[in-house]
Amino acid sequence: DTMRSRNKKIIVRGVLAIFFIVSVLCAWHFGRTEAQNETRGRLVRQGAQELINPLLGCEITNAKEFKEFAPLEEAITQMIDEQRVQKRASDISVYFRSMNSGRWVGVNEDAIYEPASLLKVPLMIAYLKIAETNPETLQQKIVYQVSPEVVGRLENIEAGRRLVEGSTYTVEELIAQMISQSDNLALYLLDNNIDQNSLKELFTDLGIGIRKTDIGDTYVITPKAYFSFFQVLFNATYLTREMSEKALEILSDTEFNNGIVASLPASLIV
Repeated sequence: DTMRSRNKKIIVRGVLAIFFIVSVLCAWHFGRTEAQNETRGRLVRQGAQELINPLLGCEITNAKEFKEFAPLEEAITQMIDEQRVQKRASDISVYFRSMNSGRWVGVNEDAIYEPASLLKVPLMIAYLKIAETNPETLQQKIVYQVSPEVVGRLENIEAGRRLVEGSTYTVEELIAQMISQSDNLALYLLDNNIDQNSLKELFTDLGIGIRKTDIGDTYVITPKAYFSFFQVLFNATYLTREMSEKALEILSDTEFNNGIVASLPASLIV
């Protein structure tokens, strides 16, 4: 029994010694790997499913510059300088990010703007979030009744497919109209119909600013922060996967074929 007990102690000590050595080697190896990759970060994804690519885990990169994007940044900066010299714009910001790798480049990406027409995407997300627990929300009917003064103020770019005065539309139809046609009147109807706390909650959840003013709360946005809306859809981390896919399908169905779309191959989904 004494010999058996002594052998057990030797085995236990041996196992602990091996465990300690392996732990040190692992700590050294992963510490070295971290040091080598500290500017890269790491994303773990489930794999592309139509338009989404669900995010399962991530390690945040601290890098602010990625060398492979230096030529792109130089080209963007040159374009912005030319536009300013020609007085075609006072402020221009650009933010580009690779969805899968998380690598990015920006020029004036932290400049603050009022979202204006860009409110359409978060408004769509807010409605789809409500619909996750209340599916009937998307089938709720809204009558299109807007005063001529409001139409004149909002319809600065006429939609290709217009809403008809006095007609009834579902929330889902108005969302599609708002996105595919970039219809400001559909935005107006949907914004007046939603509980504003739902929209504020979305901005708060994503850490995007809401500015307090004398006339009430107003939203403020930076190009880098605005990316968050597309990021949570692609990653399927705010809405369910079904709703995230639905949102990106609606966004990819836009009928505006100028701008970015005009310069890209028809095979690419925008």
